[in-house]
Formats: sequence, C-alpha cells, structure tokens
Amino acid sequence: MKFFSNPANILRVLIVILLAVFLFMYFGGHFPNSPKNSGNNISPSSNFLGLQINQPHVLAPHVAENTDEAIPFPGHGVVRNTSFDEAIAIFGVETQNDGNYVYILLRNIENGNRISVTLEPNSKFETLIPLGEYEAFYTAGHYWFGYERLFGKNSVVEKAVDNLLFYQDDDSIMGLTIILEGAINGNMPTINVPLSEITD
Repeated sequence: MKFFSNPANILRVLIVILLAVFLFMYFGGHFPNSPKNSGNNISPSSNFLGLQINQPHVLAPHVAENTDEAIPFPGHGVVRNTSFDEAIAIFGVETQNDGNYVYILLRNIENGNRISVTLEPNSKFETLIPLGEYEAFYTAGHYWFGYERLFGKNSVVEKAVDNLLFYQDDDSIMGLTIILEGAINGNMPTINVPLSEITD
C-alpha cells in the first residue's frame, strides 16, 4: 500500500493509536487520579484521624460488688448497631494492656442511633459505621454484668468532650481511630459521666 510506504504516514498512525490508548486508559479509570476513581469508588480507608485520650483511666472508689453475678464477657469485637444506614466510614480502637475489658458506645446526635463494641485488653479493632456526628463514651473493667450494668457499680464512664465526626469530603471518607491510652498531650479530652448515660 502506498499509504504505508511513506514513513510520515506510519508515524501519524502510531501517534493516533498511542493517543487512543491513552484516552481509553484515562477515562477508563486505570490511572490513580483519573475521574473514574472519584465518586462511588471511594476507599473507606482514605483518611484517618487518631485520637489519643489526654488523661489516664481514673478508677472509681471501690464499692463491694457481688462478682458471683458476673457473666461471661461478650467477646472481642462484638458490635451492636441500631442503625440501618450504610456503613462506609472506618472506626478503629486501640486498647491498653492493663487487663481490663473495654466497652465503647457511639451515639448519633441527630437520630439517637447507637453503635457499641466490646473489646479485649491490648488489642486493635476496626469496623465500618454510618457517616454522622457521634457522642463517644467508654468504660473498662474486669467483671462483666451485662449491657444494663456493664462493669457494675465500679464502672467509670468517660465521655469525649468533642463529638466524633465521620464524613465524606469529595473523594475521601474521614475515619477515626481512638487510642485508649492516657497521654499528657493527648488530643481527646474526656469527662466523667454517670453510668446511666450509656446503659441499655
């Protein structure tokens, strides 16, 4: 063919083929920053904010407790969720190596939905939760008396001063990890609240 006998024509064909391949890959979403990678293909692990409590766990004044009434701890990573909304934001927790079990409760300030999780000491845990703004509570102990009494009369319940916000920002989803270890310069201040704030 006379067309391909001209080197300039062959070069033009190669340029057109390379351009077509580039455009296909770009709009097909094969490049990390292409438009196809935004929107519904968001990774829930896009962003994290680590929150470290800024005070050590405070023990309650010891009150005689009938430990014979204690029941087996539910287990590590047992989640109870009253929400039916789509869970797309990562919520993580790191617990201390102090021998105490941990109970954490998140309560949505808009609809009151509750998400709780039970954790073993010296452990890490992650789960997905719906977007929203949550009040955060936690308590710890050795003897478990059920979701109505938690760790009994000696439970000390801590509430985060600032609510936790899980949100989507353009092509990222903001997740949070709470580190339950006291630090002088921690970025999660807490206050003591009554046990009735978080019991069923």
